[in-house]
Amino acid sequence: SISAPSLDGACERYCNPKITCGGRGTCNELGMCVCGTQAAPAESCPNYGVQQNNIQLITDNVNGSPSLSGLGLDLVVIPSVLNQMDVFFPSYPVEKGTTLKVECGDSAKCTFVVVVYHCPPCSATHNLGFTATLPSSGWESSSCAPKFTVGGEVYPMTAFKKTLSSGESLDLPSTLTSSNYVAVFGMQDELPDDWCHKPKGPTFGTGKGCPCI
Repeated sequence: SISAPSLDGACERYCNPKITCGGRGTCNELGMCVCGTQAAPAESCPNYGVQQNNIQLITDNVNGSPSLSGLGLDLVVIPSVLNQMDVFFPSYPVEKGTTLKVECGDSAKCTFVVVVYHCPPCSATHNLGFTATLPSSGWESSSCAPKFTVGGEVYPMTAFKKTLSSGESLDLPSTLTSSNYVAVFGMQDELPDDWCHKPKGPTFGTGKGCPCI
């Protein structure tokens, strides 16, 4: 078996590059996924995930941390609902023309939330085009997003949610710009309609009051 590299403060997520322990397990020395408290062969563990240009991403759980540093993007002010999900950090920078893919394994449902830098108009060159292409592809817009920090400054993000059925996979629209300011949250469940407890939809303003990167 192939173990993923250990992430500080988090469990190893993979027994091989395409099998996760449902975001809640560990890999033992025998290459077995330990899902919760019960060991099981890797193939029987629930699996879901995110790919970047056909390369499987490793997931780390937020675990209530106010910030995730050293992983390429420092997230802060994370909404409580996202704090209960796994977060996938792509390989940065995400270049123009990149394809991200979300996939649901043997869970009944999987939910994914894409978060990206949002401070129009200056974020237009750093948001992968997702503020336009994801809603037109059936992703639900939401203000339920974390913020991120660069050089001590705090920057806003916006979110887009999609629910997949068991065995379903979906390519996100090809990215229109490059960006270092994107992440994907995921969970093996379906969020309720009122999951955010905030007004739905990002506020598309002039950028006044939010910092340009």
